[in-house]
Amino acid sequence: MLDIDGDVGMAVVIIPAKFVVDTFKDLIAKKVKAAVVITAGFKEIGGKGAEREKELSRLCKGKIRVIGPNCLGIIDTYANLNASFAPAMPPRGQIGFMSQSGALVTAILDWAEGKGMGFSKFISMGNKMDLDETHYLRMLGEDDKTRVIIGYIESVEDGETFIKVAREISRKKPIIIFKSGVSTEGIRAASSHTGALAGMDRAYECAFKKSGILRARSLEDLFDWGEVFASQPLPKGKRVAIVTNAGGPGIIATDKASEEGLTLASFNAALVGKLKEILPPAASVYNPVDVLGDATSDRYEKVLELIIQAEEVDGLLIILAPQASTQIEETAKIISGLPRSSQKAIIASFMGEHRVSKAFHILQKAGIASIPFPDRAAGALSKLAHYNLWKMEKLDGAFIREIDKEGIRKLIKSNLDENKIKIVDYEVRDLLSCCKIPVLPSTLSYTPEEAANYAREIGFPVVMKVYSPEILHKTDVGGVRINIRTPEEASRAFEEIMINVKRYLPQAPVSGITVQKMVEGGKEVITGFSRDPQFGPLIMFGLGGVYVEVLKDVNFALPPLSLREIKELVSGIKSFPLLTGVRGEKEKDLDALYDVIAAVASLGLNFPEIMEMEINPLIVKDRGEGVWAVDGRIILREK
Repeated sequence: MLDIDGDVGMAVVIIPAKFVVDTFKDLIAKKVKAAVVITAGFKEIGGKGAEREKELSRLCKGKIRVIGPNCLGIIDTYANLNASFAPAMPPRGQIGFMSQSGALVTAILDWAEGKGMGFSKFISMGNKMDLDETHYLRMLGEDDKTRVIIGYIESVEDGETFIKVAREISRKKPIIIFKSGVSTEGIRAASSHTGALAGMDRAYECAFKKSGILRARSLEDLFDWGEVFASQPLPKGKRVAIVTNAGGPGIIATDKASEEGLTLASFNAALVGKLKEILPPAASVYNPVDVLGDATSDRYEKVLELIIQAEEVDGLLIILAPQASTQIEETAKIISGLPRSSQKAIIASFMGEHRVSKAFHILQKAGIASIPFPDRAAGALSKLAHYNLWKMEKLDGAFIREIDKEGIRKLIKSNLDENKIKIVDYEVRDLLSCCKIPVLPSTLSYTPEEAANYAREIGFPVVMKVYSPEILHKTDVGGVRINIRTPEEASRAFEEIMINVKRYLPQAPVSGITVQKMVEGGKEVITGFSRDPQFGPLIMFGLGGVYVEVLKDVNFALPPLSLREIKELVSGIKSFPLLTGVRGEKEKDLDALYDVIAAVASLGLNFPEIMEMEINPLIVKDRGEGVWAVDGRIILREK
């Protein structure tokens, strides 16, 4: 390397792993700016490989940028650069593809070559020792040859930066990601970190939503959507017209369109009249338009020329099932010649493979996306529409609720100094008060007599609960008594709770019995957060009470949250109508609820010492009557 005359812009390293570190010493001495390390044998094998990668990372930091190691390499079709382990250069196109799997890249390259699908760049990330998915997103976002970014990822290195960069780029061009590791087994293979109720994949789902990333659930969707976004304009709205020569596929497409939030365009009377004039009596002139199985290319042409001009149509899905009299190639040519000046997306679904192969290439050459199955085609069309609507949305600022940060900091330090990691029930009240979340009068009793006296002071009715950091589900062990209305009942409840807990959990430490003012009426909800290792606090909201883990009617979001995002978090649960008033009930105090969620989000963002936090139940009273935090728990990060 040192013997080479002149500057070296990039090196491609394909040598045994044990020689890589010494080779990089020469690269750095030569002042090479970047290197692609295809060589494997680093952290992916653990042990010595991991140590070798750490040594290489320390050596390269601030001196040379590195792609890999353990990657396939990179391809830039417009620069005629193939610095990879792949045998072929894909056709030029407007799709930029990045992948954490090198083997997947080789398979996709072969598939793309056979299909004639064009790409601008291929990037195999490998172990991401230096450059990671966020760097590549930024680079592809700034690349004028790349119209759409697609990718396969297994993990994200820096969640906060990833969201910030992706959110910025998504406003300029679509990002479509296929994320693996969603099953229990897949999560175990990808990472050892899981959230209790949330689960690791929840955080990725929320991160993609917040940053405008379109999440593909299959590799088919990943490349279907990539092809559609690379070739079609973004439709103004969600109104779609479906033209088919087969009833079944038309119904399949209609079902999928409805499921994905598209609406079938309602044709005006003049258009319906013209369709009746050119179609046989047995044809359907309403949306979806069935031109019948004997439709010629001429019949398709007459129908499509009318529909493409309709103001009420934003997107057009054309289905062709090859039948005995179907003019396949001729129909493809008709579709290819449709006017492209209007902002209307056109997707063709020529079903089959052998008989429609020539038509596929005709459509592709004309820049018409072609997807063989109508449900997949309808799903891709929906992504175009929803992405454009998301782009047009105004990005609101964070909905901030001030909290007493100094007071919270003192409380956390006090508990950590005493090695108290789990803070529950009675002690949580002080921290919630610092968050300006209303808490109920409550005190801790140590004898039946104290419980009776405290209940009299607080005012009946009261609730009594066992106080123990080790007992999460108090009801399960008989540790809760409600609607206590006399001192005698309070004294008896104290003894019953202590007996129950000793019977079910004799080893659990019990500090006493909490006596708390009882709230009558209202709806029980739960809110809080768990801290994801990549993306930080994952805010949770849902139906509360004792059934939360059974019903799992919960929703999640990543802060900072705008008021719109908080409202979407709340309205996203299935039981949301219970909060708006059903069967004569009054609407609940949603504004007060939004304030609590904003305070919880602020707590999560400002105090990384808190690993988990929840309020359950939070009682939401009728509109104008506020909320009450009844119970809660906090888990701190150990020193």
